[in-house]
Amino acid sequence: MRSLRLPFFFLLISLNANAQWTRTAGPVGGKSNEILTIGDYLFVNGFDGGIYRSTNKGLTWESVSNGLPVDLRCFAMDAEDEKLFITTHNGTYVSSDLGESWNMLADHSVSGFAIEVSGNEIFVGSSNGAILYSPDSGGTWQLKVSSVGGEGVRHLLKWNGTLWLGTGSNAYYSSDNGSSWTHSPLDLIISSIDTAGDALFISGNDEYGFFGVYRSEDDGVSWTKILSTPETNVPSSGFLKINNSMYATGFRSLYYSDDDGQTWNTQPLPESFNFFQETFIAQVEGDLFISYGDGMLFTADRGLTWERRNIGYKNHTIVQLAKTNQSIISYSELNGISISKDNGGSWKWIPDQDDYRPRQIYAHNNTIIASYLLGIYKSEDEGETWQKTFTLTDDIPGPHAIPDVHLAGWEKSLIYCTYKGVYFSSDMGASWKLRPASSFDTNANILKGFIKQDSVVLLTKDEFFFSADFGDTWQKRAIPEGLFVSYYSVTDMLFESTLTMSTLFGLYKSSDFGVSWKKMECVPDRTIFEMERIGETLIIGTLSGAYGSQNGINWYSAQDGLESARTLAMTIKDAYAFVGTWGKSVWKRPLAELLKPGEILENGEEVPKPIVTNTCSTITVANAKQSFQIKWYRDGSLLANENSTTLHLTSKGIYQVSFENNCDLKMSDPIVLDNAQTTTPKIYNVVTVNGDHKNDYYFMDASLVGSRLNIYNRWGQIVYSSESYKNDWSPEIPGGQYYYMIENECVGKFNGVLTILKP
Repeated sequence: MRSLRLPFFFLLISLNANAQWTRTAGPVGGKSNEILTIGDYLFVNGFDGGIYRSTNKGLTWESVSNGLPVDLRCFAMDAEDEKLFITTHNGTYVSSDLGESWNMLADHSVSGFAIEVSGNEIFVGSSNGAILYSPDSGGTWQLKVSSVGGEGVRHLLKWNGTLWLGTGSNAYYSSDNGSSWTHSPLDLIISSIDTAGDALFISGNDEYGFFGVYRSEDDGVSWTKILSTPETNVPSSGFLKINNSMYATGFRSLYYSDDDGQTWNTQPLPESFNFFQETFIAQVEGDLFISYGDGMLFTADRGLTWERRNIGYKNHTIVQLAKTNQSIISYSELNGISISKDNGGSWKWIPDQDDYRPRQIYAHNNTIIASYLLGIYKSEDEGETWQKTFTLTDDIPGPHAIPDVHLAGWEKSLIYCTYKGVYFSSDMGASWKLRPASSFDTNANILKGFIKQDSVVLLTKDEFFFSADFGDTWQKRAIPEGLFVSYYSVTDMLFESTLTMSTLFGLYKSSDFGVSWKKMECVPDRTIFEMERIGETLIIGTLSGAYGSQNGINWYSAQDGLESARTLAMTIKDAYAFVGTWGKSVWKRPLAELLKPGEILENGEEVPKPIVTNTCSTITVANAKQSFQIKWYRDGSLLANENSTTLHLTSKGIYQVSFENNCDLKMSDPIVLDNAQTTTPKIYNVVTVNGDHKNDYYFMDASLVGSRLNIYNRWGQIVYSSESYKNDWSPEIPGGQYYYMIENECVGKFNGVLTILKP
């Protein structure tokens, strides 16, 4: 992100009595994988945001994640005897008090994608195809199968002694709790498995991609298609049967039947329901609830009218924030782009502009830029309308073969890293110029880029490219030793007197534009997602929250009110700092309060900015300590074997010095020297004042200009004197022999005979 320099009056903002991070009004909704009921209680898994519960049919929601990890990613839920079971990316948990508290049943090394509880038996299907089985309510666990068709387990159901399993390609069943499996004759991509009465129901997509519902009344031996739809490629759906009524959901429609599936009625879902293509259905007191990508839908009339019931249900994981003159824009990889025009008081979702989900956002003045996998869109009216300003031709077979793209910007300048190379725009996307991937001395893809003014940094997995002229010329650098670079691992770059790079493995600094890097060891948390420079204070967002430092050494917690949330994105607007979090949406805090140091968490010896002075051909650094590592640079290049407090110059140039220790690196202001003296100056000893206007003035070398000059006659009397001679004396004294005395603090003293020739 860009470095922000604030005027002093910003620091004089009056503070609220309870100044801390407060949650904004959204964005509302969020991705919910599943919905279920226990009595009149309604539960949804917030995917990234934990578990939410409603006791009033979704009018309000509350988080019930006490005892669960902060970074919980819940994939599936089930209920048995009023106990709530969930499986996550790192474990299986149970709550016996409707979500008030949780206990871990198993600590998985793989992500649990599906869960089925049947009496004392628990089955967990994992992302790699494994089935974990507990016969005793989670007391012990067995690994029942290592792979089912080589795919992740999406659905599980235990019915009539048979365990059913659904993957991305078909259904399987097992009569021995997962020790062996039989391929179902139903050739479908499974989107749900359920049971009601004496029948088994499976929904899914056929070989042509069309979605339908199938019923079996003979334990899965034969199947009857009871619902055909025009919908295609529904990844997850809901099914519900109550007496003779049946309900099924795609991601475009609600389907219901009152005659046990013989005939069906269809009601369309709201248009923006396509926001995330997974739906689940539940019923409380005759009213229907559908969880989906943007929260919760409610209908009391079987889909004739719909309400969004998202109050308090704000589990967006915000990975990027941007600002226009009027608005805050948030971006979530799962939920897309939302905008707030009242500093977080309300939020509006921006529909996707492409077949692919957006990848990044950038904003400047009143313009919003959104990059997609194959193009860039621009809005100049706060997201109301969009125009495509750039198209990346899809000439790689299959959409999944296209590597990630990356957009970055500085004021009106943009860079767009793609598999074809890097595109540059200096007019906010109105025109673009390609630097082909083949023009870089690398065989690796350009993963991402960073920019400030004309300085650009590009990263591959093994290399670092730096340009000081907006991509016209490049210098190749090495990645810091030991740093694993991927699209996600390098998170931000600050361009200052030093380069500061945040990563998921720590904070790195470079004083020579990436020629060498130093890892900073004193940050409180080395998993860093974002940085903002606010005046002299650096704020970082990390795995464990937000931290600030005014000197790079003494870090304080900036977490008050954030509930230990992962802080993934930051921006500054209208005297407030805004952060985007993992599963907890967007928060804000008065800027002046954020910059006020709290409890110091990390202590170390402070590295001050070097104070340098130059005298003659020597630069001296005045505030060095023995514990600092000193490095000298000329024109941005390290001077080998120069590490003392003084540097004797050997040539003209721009000089800087750095102080380093394990906690920080600071660079001095540059000193420009164009009069460095490395050889004995030439002394001129003849002046010819003869009317030809040549050699009429006494002349000195440039290195001696400004010296003290005295001219003596043969009797030792001074006939001319100057304390700072500027080559401006034309002798008006008689011709003959005289004597000069030159004194220069840097160059030395010189004397000799001066001959003045006159006609």
